Amino acid sequence: MLLNAVGFLSRSSMRMLLAILFFIMVNFPLAALAAPVCDNANIGHKELVLRGSSISPGVDLSSITIVSGGGFGPDDIAGPPPTNYQCHTTSGDNEDYLLEIFLEPLSSYGSSYYLNFGVSGIYSSVVAINAPAFGIGFTPGPFSRPGMGMTTVRTVFFNKSGSIDTGLFGGIYYISLVNGSLLQPGVLSGSDLPTFGIYGMIFKNDGTVYDGKKILMGSLSFSGSVNIIPFTCQTPDVVVPMGKYKTTDFTGVGSTSQWVDFNIELDNCPGNYPGYYQAKNQMSLLINPVYGNPTPDSFSLKSGTGSATGIDMQVRKQNDTSMITMGTGFDPLGPVTGNTGVKQLRIPLQARYIQSGGQVTPGLAESALTFTINYY
Repeated sequence: MLLNAVGFLSRSSMRMLLAILFFIMVNFPLAALAAPVCDNANIGHKELVLRGSSISPGVDLSSITIVSGGGFGPDDIAGPPPTNYQCHTTSGDNEDYLLEIFLEPLSSYGSSYYLNFGVSGIYSSVVAINAPAFGIGFTPGPFSRPGMGMTTVRTVFFNKSGSIDTGLFGGIYYISLVNGSLLQPGVLSGSDLPTFGIYGMIFKNDGTVYDGKKILMGSLSFSGSVNIIPFTCQTPDVVVPMGKYKTTDFTGVGSTSQWVDFNIELDNCPGNYPGYYQAKNQMSLLINPVYGNPTPDSFSLKSGTGSATGIDMQVRKQNDTSMITMGTGFDPLGPVTGNTGVKQLRIPLQARYIQSGGQVTPGLAESALTFTINYY
């Protein structure tokens, strides 16, 4: 009897064991499958209309430069909330989650680039269009999270009770000049720009990504058109009379002459037509010495027979105490004009001599600089 008890199982005992094993096998995966889900997350197709009638990018603009843009609200892309998302958690999952809704160009629309402009980034996609120099992109949203290349246009919070929409972000789209060598007159049509996918990605309540999967929820395209009118400012050469000085006017290394005022003039500059925010034109100025620069903020004289020695030159913005660094672009004026353009712009600067050697010898003290101006 003892041998029977430990040596084999009766049929009834075996059925009981199988039933227990089957119960465990069936019920155990239910706990593992508890997870956040977004059923039938269908936003559909959305469309943004290009704002403004024309843009006039300067022909000397470098790639990559923003030349136009417009804003949009969250409902334009990912609304109306929150029934479109139908997000919830499965049985046994009591955590809170976030569905971040963002944009990325669909893979069928050529190469994409992440462009860094200071503290903000632009994600632009290059496509072949009637004006093939341009791409389109979006600013990253204020709460963009790791794993998302584009702007967060809406955040949906959800848990076992369902979706609760509390994030209203929207964003800004930018048209950027991505290849200045291809800039030509033409029409930039919204239908020629890339179509973007509207995606969702689930994050945990602490902001970490849940599984990294992108949920395709819809698509976004552009309509309308803007005229491309390449234009440039006229920039005449500048001659600065520096005056005459005695060698004894310089008393040691670092001693200087008086500042001499001069202006760089930009004539017949075009206006820009960004359309949405009535943004003003921007400018950047890059100064490079022709004869070299011994220090970052000074430049050398032209050397040769009859030339002065022992002195260099410096330039700065008028009424500014900081010297201009050679070879480094800077904003000389800030936003300079409205959308209608102006006939003339002046960049007020100053120049002076500075003693750089132990002895100053008399002679012709002349130098030259090249100015590269980006106006857009």
